[in-house]
Amino acid sequence: MTSKKVNIHSSRVLHTEDNETLAKIAQKFNSNIWLEFQGKRAKAKSVINVLALALYGNTKITISADGTDEAAAIEALETYIQSGFSKDVAKGLLK
Repeated sequence: MTSKKVNIHSSRVLHTEDNETLAKIAQKFNSNIWLEFQGKRAKAKSVINVLALALYGNTKITISADGTDEAAAIEALETYIQSGFSKDVAKGLLK
């Protein structure tokens, strides 16, 4: 299992579309992936679970993954988050 803390640089509350895209990126990977935020842990592949975390900007989350592609999964999610939830970055990651 691999984990990494990531800063959410966006200064706003994440929109439903941001959370949905985060889950879609996670779904591309075979590994089990979790997001941890303020003491809550959620399966990253579930839009409902990601929404329940109520992520917002200028905070930190922990991304954890366990499986054959865990490093790539964490890197992809980190890239999307660090981009400020850019739609262009998401398109590239979802190809």
